[in-house]
Amino acid sequence: MKGADQASGGPGVDGAQVQEPRGRSPVAGSAPNVTIQVLPLNSALPIEQYVSFSILGLQADPPVEVVWLEHITGGTLLEQNLDVQAYGKAWDELTAAALSPTASRQYIRDLIEESRS
Repeated sequence: MKGADQASGGPGVDGAQVQEPRGRSPVAGSAPNVTIQVLPLNSALPIEQYVSFSILGLQADPPVEVVWLEHITGGTLLEQNLDVQAYGKAWDELTAAALSPTASRQYIRDLIEESRS
């Protein structure tokens, strides 16, 4: 599953606060099946990329991919190949614009440290 969620900030970004995760920090180590990347709020992205979405894939014969769009009152499932390809392209653009996984983990650690002081 790949997911792009709406922007969230830390201290100094619209008054948002960073809360230390309970238990094990998601940035302390790295699980082999999880990649964390932070997309800077000042990234220049086309307007159509500002919706929360998830790309879900099933290993079947043939493989199946669908896109789940989040809405205030529910969601929409996209199954058409052209729709899925469009969101795959959006995912590629988002991950290319985001910080690397290593830089993202450090960014989150820095936010947590900053919130402690």
